[in-house]
Amino acid sequence: MGLSIRAYTNLAETTETDVSYSASEDRTITFYSVGYTEVNFPGRTKGLKPDTPYKYDEELDFHAGSYSGYNRWRDLLARMAGYDSAEAVWSDTKPGPFTELINFSDCEGVIGPITAAKLARDFSEFADTARAFADTLGVEGEYWLSKFGEWRKVFEKTAGNGAVEFF
Repeated sequence: MGLSIRAYTNLAETTETDVSYSASEDRTITFYSVGYTEVNFPGRTKGLKPDTPYKYDEELDFHAGSYSGYNRWRDLLARMAGYDSAEAVWSDTKPGPFTELINFSDCEGVIGPITAAKLARDFSEFADTARAFADTLGVEGEYWLSKFGEWRKVFEKTAGNGAVEFF
């Protein structure tokens, strides 16, 4: 168990409602957690409509870790970005690097294309800092940096026209 991530690229609204799993067929997805996300994390789904089916081109999956492991990773992300801790980000409403990810659910929700684009920029801008930070973590550093890379890839692929689903 833990946090799994599924990302969808090149979203386009559709009237089709059948979900196809064959790579040769069109694929559709409806993000039912848009309402939940907007109530708890306003603005994160910007660019998505609730209860609307979308076609997508590519689906990317990865396991973000156990819930406690993901929360440890997220806390280290916050520290790398200059915050005291992830918890400090949760209680502060000021925007900053990675705040939309650090202050987000660790179990469900969806991040839309506009927030994905902002996070893609954050991951790109902090790539060198992340490598240097990982070197300070000892054996934990390699794992932490590999997850940083997976998150970066997901947000780069979904920036501006995709979505990232947490489940």
